[in-house]
Amino acid sequence: MLSSLGISDDNKAVLVAEYTNGRTEKSSEMSYNECQQLIDDLQREERKNRNEEYKKLNRLRRKVFVEFYELGWLSQEATNGEKTAKINAFLTSRTKFGKSDINKLTEAELSKLITQLRTIKRQIAEKEKPACVATNVDVLVENFDVCLN
Repeated sequence: MLSSLGISDDNKAVLVAEYTNGRTEKSSEMSYNECQQLIDDLQREERKNRNEEYKKLNRLRRKVFVEFYELGWLSQEATNGEKTAKINAFLTSRTKFGKSDINKLTEAELSKLITQLRTIKRQIAEKEKPACVATNVDVLVENFDVCLN
């Protein structure tokens, strides 16, 4: 539990001293109530950390859904299960994560997926740009008749 919260062995003695009001730095000398209070506080901190991680991953998952909507690959009428299935199919066929479930992707994998989707969206937008785009006013005037066609 201590390592999952990022508490090193060096800090363990300080933590024990804090919960025993300086009486000892050894966990073996803690009273039952002191141990229980320490465990309760550590578990509460661990739940808080997991909840924050869950929220962070959920924000990234929502961004994936937004990218799919913007690409036109998901419809509002589809059920949540259908939407997730479509994203999972994309994961299987078009990514190298080795995972076929959006809920099992790590933070780094979700970030890469979002980047990949934005790249696809940008490539599609570039292909759809009108062929007659001028950056120079003279060129625009010269090609005005051609652009009207």
